[in-house]
Amino acid sequence: MADVIIESKKKSLTINALKGDDYYIWGDLYEVIYSQMQCFKLENGVKNHGPIDISLPDGRNHTYTCNATCHVNENGEEVENARYIVKVTMTLKEYGPLNDMVLFVRTLESLVGKKIHSSLTTPTAQYPQRDIDLINECFENINEALAQITAFKQAINESVPFFFCRFLSMEQVYFLINESKDNDSFAKKIRGSYVNVGTQDFWNEYLFTNANHQ
Repeated sequence: MADVIIESKKKSLTINALKGDDYYIWGDLYEVIYSQMQCFKLENGVKNHGPIDISLPDGRNHTYTCNATCHVNENGEEVENARYIVKVTMTLKEYGPLNDMVLFVRTLESLVGKKIHSSLTTPTAQYPQRDIDLINECFENINEALAQITAFKQAINESVPFFFCRFLSMEQVYFLINESKDNDSFAKKIRGSYVNVGTQDFWNEYLFTNANHQ
């Protein structure tokens, strides 16, 4: 069984990030990392401090409980009666290769537990002091979010905590909804199929994995 957490972020890549400026790319990625931290926070709350009461738009209340733990082996195969939570960051527009499942998971795996710093110390024509201060503040915020993810990851105590982290655009999420027959099929589609190497293209990977399962 699968549950899906979707954190929506409106920020798109800035012009400077699209041009390949590393510092602006990090600035744009902060909201993505922060949203994943919020997903981990909610997963920890559900699993370790549940049940939680949810108020539905129609006025009804629902009590949600997640007692089971996900078990996934090294090949990405579910074992026993696995229950997992897919943690999705959704943005208005695509982020290109970062929307690739494998690349996003491995990016999180490589960042969490570490700290990042800026090498900028002296103002230049390209980076005046104001920009340097903003960049350093951004990195501090990223490091704080990464530290919180580390803490929640340890509290959740999953063998593969990032395996079901996803980063999708609104168009990609709506596409998966339209391709789904019901809630369970949507959860399976947004989870995706296990692959060793990503295509760095959401649409190609979806076509490829679905063709292999037909």
